[in-house]
Amino acid sequence: MKKAKQSRSTNKSKEAESETKKKLVESIAAELHTLPGVQVERNKWLPSLINPEDEREIDVLLTVNPVGYEMRIAIECKNLSRRIEAKDIGEFADKLRQVGVPTQGSVYVSASKYRRGAYTRAKELGIILLRPTGLTADRLAIIVEEAFQSIVFLLAVAAEWTIRNDVPSDVFSKVPVEDQHAIYDKNGKLFGMMPDLIWEKWRYDGIPPSTIGEHFVEVDIPSGWHQLIQGKQVPILRATAKVTVWGYVVSISGKLERISLLDAMSESPVKIKVKALFDTSKKRYPVTTFTTEEDFQSFIKQPRVLHIFSNRIRLPRILTQLGFWPPSKRAALKLVNLMMAFERGEIPDPRPIDYAQIEGNDLSAVWEEVIEGSPVIQRNIDKKPFDE
Repeated sequence: MKKAKQSRSTNKSKEAESETKKKLVESIAAELHTLPGVQVERNKWLPSLINPEDEREIDVLLTVNPVGYEMRIAIECKNLSRRIEAKDIGEFADKLRQVGVPTQGSVYVSASKYRRGAYTRAKELGIILLRPTGLTADRLAIIVEEAFQSIVFLLAVAAEWTIRNDVPSDVFSKVPVEDQHAIYDKNGKLFGMMPDLIWEKWRYDGIPPSTIGEHFVEVDIPSGWHQLIQGKQVPILRATAKVTVWGYVVSISGKLERISLLDAMSESPVKIKVKALFDTSKKRYPVTTFTTEEDFQSFIKQPRVLHIFSNRIRLPRILTQLGFWPPSKRAALKLVNLMMAFERGEIPDPRPIDYAQIEGNDLSAVWEEVIEGSPVIQRNIDKKPFDE
């Protein structure tokens, strides 16, 4: 008569583990050992070598065929309220010997910790001791964390800049705004305005750096470049700017499961798996603005929240008191039409021009195509934008 299967789930014990807890550890062990070329079987019954009718249950059985030879590795899974002792390791080894599976290289996974004797016994038998992480406090489920997949866009805001020359301040203050910011090269040709040089350093030199917050920027002025004040060439002695880098974080929310198997002795990870699900069905996602690196770091280091970030993306234009810079083709066309309407007598003189009003303040405009023929664009035509 066939003997009854010796399932551990039927063993009577005061410390019998919950079947739900046990199955969870089995599931984790099986999932983290699922690899190409590896056959993974859960709750596999194997016959005894002495009496084939006497079967023993293996929680997780791995079968591989390296160079044509079959090799089996057994995994024992426990989720007890007590620590694993030497006798537990010994019982596992006895079961393996009965069914012909080598103890060397087999694995014991326990959600609870191991006693010193268990380490010694496992070392003697060549059994690997592992411990799962990522479980709830009652070890009944995998911890589900809040997660965000985010993109960080950096916008350089040049709200202040200074051009030093030897023109008295009372005289300089009466100069038209366009002339106060205009810069000419050594041949007397108009190069552009101060924002052009600030943008050039941001776009191509990586200055200021991609650190959120306020920065002081020394703007390089080539020899012989000057301003034109009241018809006279005025050398530029120094040019500086205060640039604040703003961080715009666009986030997609989701849920995350992180599970791993650690070496029970060293606590170093042996197997790791991260599963994240993000809601990409929305057309619009929240944007969080940061003006200091400290606030940004506090945001990404929130407890129990995982943030997955791409590289910081430096936006292609800067924001100035004159609007987004360099001017876009759209804004330039708008300005031309405005002046033509004035010349036709349809509107009063729009000068001084409110460039910020013409460019607009919609952040999406930062991606618009800029004027191709401006000297600052031509000077950098062969350069690649700075990348982290």
